[in-house]
Amino acid sequence: MRSRGLLLGLAAAASLLLLVFLAASSGAGNRPTTKSTLGRGYYAAFHYLQRQAAPVISWEQELDTLPETPGLLIIASPITSAFTRNDGYAVRGWLARGGHLILLHSGGTPTPGETALFDAFKLHAAQIRHEAPWAFPQWIEWKRAEQTLEPVGESIHAHPRAKTGTRDLTTLTLPDRAHPRARTGAGKSLRFRWQAHDRAHPRAKVGTYAIQSPGEARVLYQDAEGTPAVFAFGVARGDIVVVNNSSILSNRLLREGSNLEFLEELIEEFTPAGGAIYFDEWHHGHRAASAEARRSILGPFEMLALHLAFLYFVAVWTLSRPFGPRPEAAPGHAGSTSRWLLSLASLHRRNSHAEQAGQLLLKSARQLARSRHKTLPDDLPEHFSGGNQQLLALARTIGRWQQEKKL
Repeated sequence: MRSRGLLLGLAAAASLLLLVFLAASSGAGNRPTTKSTLGRGYYAAFHYLQRQAAPVISWEQELDTLPETPGLLIIASPITSAFTRNDGYAVRGWLARGGHLILLHSGGTPTPGETALFDAFKLHAAQIRHEAPWAFPQWIEWKRAEQTLEPVGESIHAHPRAKTGTRDLTTLTLPDRAHPRARTGAGKSLRFRWQAHDRAHPRAKVGTYAIQSPGEARVLYQDAEGTPAVFAFGVARGDIVVVNNSSILSNRLLREGSNLEFLEELIEEFTPAGGAIYFDEWHHGHRAASAEARRSILGPFEMLALHLAFLYFVAVWTLSRPFGPRPEAAPGHAGSTSRWLLSLASLHRRNSHAEQAGQLLLKSARQLARSRHKTLPDDLPEHFSGGNQQLLALARTIGRWQQEKKL
């Protein structure tokens, strides 16, 4: 029993460690990060810009380590790491150097990380849509609702510029997981459909919350209700562009040509000359390993796993041991009545009282038969004479008779 409990405890500990390992190595998940190939990820946008030879970088360090050269910083929410006060100072320094910021709101209820991010720039998110209904069919419809954003003005540019040249359709091969509806083959060619509209009409999911535009902001796109969906305003020497739903650049919706053109418009307008495009991955939990971490044999996750394994081994080993003093083995006949009868029997055997015991056994059997109105067996003798073996046979005969008569 003890070994079985020990094996069960070890199996439970191994299962827990396996779950922790799978959770830690599950990848980027379905979040707006360039590492994610799922529907909400930005894998397609990042690699499309790379194909276009754009200076795009996945920034996996803290924001205060951004280069001095002005560029375009993209922060997509929901973020998984806290946006600290130092992060706010770093972004304000980035804007003061002439850099720009594109802030993509998740469109859902703001998380504490998002709230800290909005507060750093004195932005406020307000509810623009009712919460999800309880009924499952209505919830599915509510969850899948999408809308087309309408451009405000003739151009996204502060000073309209004429478009020149033409673009060919661009084909980009991505893993299957970047396309929820395509599950065959080692990869699928994602063909972006670019259409020569004067302005893009991108599609986005219908959000529940939206960031309110400041009075000095320039509205670039709005939804069907007239709520500003994309707006820009100046801070120091740079601009902050707020996109009220991060799904607009997701893997799933970027297949729409208008969404791709919207991405190109943002990059073309808000990337400083000679600057790079930085996708913030630090606040999505992706951290670049330092030189010391690369030289170390065991990383922080391995150390945590070993620590948990040691703790569970000690706990299981401790619980598998008996507590208190070890009990002594119980004797074969522990009852006081049994010991008295055995001692009495040995006393009669030593004193050769078999004949007297047989007479008493016959007498008690006759009294029992009369009281219960039963008939004794025919082979029962009138008088007993004999030794220990005959006494044992008489006792067996009377016992079988009592069992048959249910006495």
